[in-house]
Amino acid sequence: RATRQLHDLVLMGQTRLELARVARRISDAESSQRGYLLTARREYLAPYQAARADVESGLQRLAALQAQREPEAAPGATDGTTDAADDVAADRADLKALTGQARTKLSEMNEVLGLFELGRREAATELMLTGIGREAMVSVRNISDRMLARENARVAAGLQLVFDSLARNRISIAAGAAVSLLLVALVLRQRHQAGLQ
Repeated sequence: RATRQLHDLVLMGQTRLELARVARRISDAESSQRGYLLTARREYLAPYQAARADVESGLQRLAALQAQREPEAAPGATDGTTDAADDVAADRADLKALTGQARTKLSEMNEVLGLFELGRREAATELMLTGIGREAMVSVRNISDRMLARENARVAAGLQLVFDSLARNRISIAAGAAVSLLLVALVLRQRHQAGLQ
């Protein structure tokens, strides 16, 4: 059981890292796009493209991590009142929303770059000023924060289960050692009494 819990903790840690990476790489794409729009220097496009690719692969890794954990549901409810099925449903809904908002943000950035490269700078500026990209980024951050909070609660619950298991094991070992010492004492006492007779 402790081995399974440790495996789950590793998956939770990977999920937390991936969530942070996806949000960071969207911000990196934004920074690279901004650099290109301000300078029109093509060297800003390579980091932009790399960040876009990283976001897509990160979203796929998050889906794979979620799929690995779903059969057992979430180990430990996040707040003690929500059952594991609700937790899994929330994970699915949030990952779907995160994926949609991340792709909306990436699509908006790509469209702005496309307009800019066609020489339609005013149209690119107007698209940015609609706030679609900003709203998508705010949603990405909010969803990521919510997912991270759930993962942090799971990690805390998982660590508590591991600590409880370790404490039970220590108690079992101590009880076994006490019984062994008692048996040794009884055997020695019987030998001593047999030697006196």
